[in-house]
Amino acid sequence: MRLLKSVWGMRRKIIRMVRQTENIIQTISVIEVNYVNGFSLEIVFNDNKKRVVDFSGFLQKHNHPQYNKYKQEENFRKFKIENGNVVWGKHWDMIFPVYDLYKGKIN
Repeated sequence: MRLLKSVWGMRRKIIRMVRQTENIIQTISVIEVNYVNGFSLEIVFNDNKKRVVDFSGFLQKHNHPQYNKYKQEENFRKFKIENGNVVWGKHWDMIFPVYDLYKGKIN
């Protein structure tokens, strides 16, 4: 009986943690973006958390025509906010998961 209560208690904790994680992923959105320098942006989220994200590593690692034009700072600076995310290009040539931006790390 004691083991059963323990298992149910752990189950409730896990369900609560999963729901909290889902809420974060679903509700976090970008509300403001400011160019910092190079290939770094300061991103402000709807919970007022700010992150400076450096995109240079991603751009160096991913040699693709869709991304190559953003290796020039002039083009990189042409970002915009759409649907709560930072995007580049008319057809969202470059976009990242909001959760990754929130963590401050782009792969």
